[in-house]
Amino acid sequence: MKVSIAMLGSRNHYIMPVILAKNDLLDTFYTDSYIGNKPFLKFIISTLYKLTGKNEFKKWFSREHRLIPPDKVKSYEVLGIKYAFLRRKAKSWQEMENIYANINSEFCNTVVKDLKKKVKNINYVYGFNGASLELVQFCKEKGVKFILEQTLIPHKLEYEILNEEISKWKGIERNEVFRDTNSPLVLRELEELKLADIVIAPSKFVFDTLLNMGIDKFKIKLIPYGIETEKFPYKVRRLEGNRPLKVLFAGEVGLRKGAPYLLEALTILGPQRVKAKFAGIISLKKEFLNKYTEVAEFLG
Repeated sequence: MKVSIAMLGSRNHYIMPVILAKNDLLDTFYTDSYIGNKPFLKFIISTLYKLTGKNEFKKWFSREHRLIPPDKVKSYEVLGIKYAFLRRKAKSWQEMENIYANINSEFCNTVVKDLKKKVKNINYVYGFNGASLELVQFCKEKGVKFILEQTLIPHKLEYEILNEEISKWKGIERNEVFRDTNSPLVLRELEELKLADIVIAPSKFVFDTLLNMGIDKFKIKLIPYGIETEKFPYKVRRLEGNRPLKVLFAGEVGLRKGAPYLLEALTILGPQRVKAKFAGIISLKKEFLNKYTEVAEFLG
């Protein structure tokens, strides 16, 4: 059995293509930017980083994994550069969502061109929500099984929840905008779910949401994301002395991540009992955050 996997970016640091490769199941790993099979490109990026010190070049160093055979990777750097450029240029949520939908479609169509050459040798194709529509349509046409990893609840439901939160916390976000629950990205995702042979849900929340949407329970597989316990061992931590509990919030400081609820909870507990640092892009207005400076520090 052989599996081809198509993935934009380095989701979970390439764990799925790594798992497939380790078990001799990987046919081809398709992605946008990857330097693990391009020594010359790696040299150029390294040189540019040394000369400029810019993070844009540093980020490329994570685009490889020693456990993925270089000859199993097909990457499309021009598409990756275009994707990064357009995201930096986007000025609104609507622009960003359109970029996701268009690039996802372009990526899928590029991968389909290659799959057509060897479709007889492939048993499964593995893709991710929002970035798989043309792939799953191709697989249906050719009789190839398609596995869809639904990394979070479908955007349609996410947007419905987020729109409720925007109404509840009216005026606290810097660029407040209600989400379009029938956008191109939303519709892509719904069609993917309908056509996929297997849908992987990484949490009970996603699993239950898919069931409530009417997705066949026999094609949903609950497989929670894991961690390398050797690298991140669990240890019990105890507070020593009479000091506040220290909390780190890592992620966008906005409505989507529930930051206002945490800030309210911190206020109730008070600075003598807890202090928090928020590390991530700040999408809430400064005047709103100023109310919480006793219990929270915003690092950006």
